[in-house]
Amino acid sequence: MTAETPMTRLSYPKVLNFLVYQGIWFTAILGREPWTWLLAGLLALHLTLSRDRRGEAAVMMLCAGMGITLDSVLSVSGVFVFDPAPEVLAIPLWLAGLWLGFAGALRNSLRYLLTRPRLASVAAGISAPLSYFAGMRMGAVTFGVEDWLAGLIIGGAWACLMPVFLAVARKADRKADRYETGTKTGAETGTAVPAPSAP
Repeated sequence: MTAETPMTRLSYPKVLNFLVYQGIWFTAILGREPWTWLLAGLLALHLTLSRDRRGEAAVMMLCAGMGITLDSVLSVSGVFVFDPAPEVLAIPLWLAGLWLGFAGALRNSLRYLLTRPRLASVAAGISAPLSYFAGMRMGAVTFGVEDWLAGLIIGGAWACLMPVFLAVARKADRKADRYETGTKTGAETGTAVPAPSAP
């Protein structure tokens, strides 16, 4: 049996996280704006199930912020075309929520990639375009450029960003590990342990 580490105790079951993320993906792609309330509920469920809520929220906000920026640039530059056009951000709110859901999978169902940045980069470069193509077929987005060019742009951007996402998740893991270990040590010695700071 594999020894349990502090961080594994901070995660909820990977299978459950996978199911939550699939729910987020299909809710965003199929429901879009009318189902934003359900998307928000699934994101809240993920945070509720996470023991390291503060660290998880920080990872989600930071990684999703980078992803939202990327998709906003692609939207403004005409690579992505949304109908109806977004009103609040440069991308629809459901896509922003989808980014939050993806970021929430990094330390959970995608955890095996944390120490494999090269594999993660290759996998992201292949799977990300396929995901966007699936969204296109479901009517969530269209491309303002040739499909092959959109695939190259998306794949290249994700291949570059994925190692950054993993670095953010690993940093949050280390902070959670130190806090979990420090809490046990403090309980044994009677020493107060400060709460972890956000990454």
